[in-house]
Amino acid sequence: MNSLDKLDYLTKVDSDHLNPTYRLEDPSKMNELAREIKREGWAQVMLVTGIDWREKLEVVYHFNKLNSQEILWIRVYLDRENPEIPSVTPIFPSANWHERETSDLMGIKFLGHPDPRPLLLPPGWKGDPPLRKDYKPSPEDYPWWKASERYYNPYNYTKIIKKLGPDEFLLSVGPMHPVLHGMWRLVFEVRGDTIVEAWPDIGWLHRGIEWLAERRRYDQIGIFADRLCYGSAMSWNLLYHYVVEKLLKVEVPNKAKVLRIVAFEMQRIISHLLFVAALAANVGTFHSMFLYPIREREKFLDLMEIMTGNRLLYTYGRIGGVAKDPPEYFYRKLKETLQDLDKHLPEYMDLTLSNESFLLRTEKVGILRGQAALDVGATGPVLRAAGIEYDVRKVDPYWGIDEFDFDVVVERDGDVLARYVVRLKEILESSRIIQQALEKIPDTPIRAKVPTFIMKAPAGEAFGRVEDPRGEAAFYIVSDGKGTPYRFRVKSPTFSNVATLHHMLRGARYADMSAIIESIDICFGEVDK
Repeated sequence: MNSLDKLDYLTKVDSDHLNPTYRLEDPSKMNELAREIKREGWAQVMLVTGIDWREKLEVVYHFNKLNSQEILWIRVYLDRENPEIPSVTPIFPSANWHERETSDLMGIKFLGHPDPRPLLLPPGWKGDPPLRKDYKPSPEDYPWWKASERYYNPYNYTKIIKKLGPDEFLLSVGPMHPVLHGMWRLVFEVRGDTIVEAWPDIGWLHRGIEWLAERRRYDQIGIFADRLCYGSAMSWNLLYHYVVEKLLKVEVPNKAKVLRIVAFEMQRIISHLLFVAALAANVGTFHSMFLYPIREREKFLDLMEIMTGNRLLYTYGRIGGVAKDPPEYFYRKLKETLQDLDKHLPEYMDLTLSNESFLLRTEKVGILRGQAALDVGATGPVLRAAGIEYDVRKVDPYWGIDEFDFDVVVERDGDVLARYVVRLKEILESSRIIQQALEKIPDTPIRAKVPTFIMKAPAGEAFGRVEDPRGEAAFYIVSDGKGTPYRFRVKSPTFSNVATLHHMLRGARYADMSAIIESIDICFGEVDK
């Protein structure tokens, strides 16, 4: 029995997902509970979800742990008219943006939050929370024609955040800027060329994928998952089907599992090669290291086209398996391409890691490491470059990936260079996984017998996570027994990593902004979700 079982304000809840789940009976005890959860060794708040049950609201917290496949679930009912609960951000800083997002979209007040400004909604929003079930949009929710002059003038941003010192001034970068790799904005407080503070400002894309998914059949949502991130469309698509299969209790054939691993790790290679090219361009003048990774990436895009019929948005997953079995020559060509990549990658590493100019732009720049990285919610290569060994493929294996021999790449310095090296080495590890998979593809069907049109799912919920190229990605689906999800929730690794920029950029030189931003490998489609 752990210490949580002894708390009189906490009730253990039976669940289908086999994770420890508790109901907090008194919302005012949330801070006390969070401190106890911290003492029990839970590492991060990986997701905060608001659910509108019409007569009341519910908040569901998911906590992860570094050395366990278990996820801690804490559920709390709140009054619909005045939903308030103490913020856990002072105890778990990783909850910061998750609570602010839930506050914006569900209207829940997190009391004592250190930064309660709107995250996705603009200041001056007067409408109801957009993800409530009774929300009816109106032009008066946000009269942008009145607010644009005040809010979008960067020099008025101090009124929202803080007063500037006499030798400090603001710089607004974005929302359209090539360094940002997406539609968002960074507001800097600078003193000379030193960054004093940096505030990421998101909410400019208005994707609405969670809202759309709650109005589509389960077999129609996969295409939305692809579009969360063009750089890792395969991983999002396969993750979605993995979670739906948990909800529907569908067993996937072994061949489909292996093909998913092959496709997933190919996607990791494609994504990391794009990152390597983009970082070289952002650092400046390293055009060889822009062109070489793009050349290698093209070979894998050709392979993806053979495997799936598409080069960018693949829609390869199906409920119960995959869409098609690749032709025989695909396996031969993939093996040859991997061998060629393994031969060239050390050359590419030497091209940059032996270059003094590259090292000056990346070494000891944008440092975030150790416990600090874990606390603020870093994930994926950003977390592993900070010295924390955490990879969902090892902690909570999916599709039998624990049967493959590969290493978790960890660096200790937590700077731009470490994040670069982690991804380069992970390309080699993904190559190892795929080459092993090619030796053990079983002769089974590629898809379970599942109806093409999923008209209804059993009441319940499902949660699943994978190691996306950018970190820990997850879907949380709540079903009320009808044909569409009652609640559809996305856990984005880029969302978590963009929040860490506030800490990475402090004290950095303004000229290093480009390298630091690129080092977290931004894909903004999955942030404004």
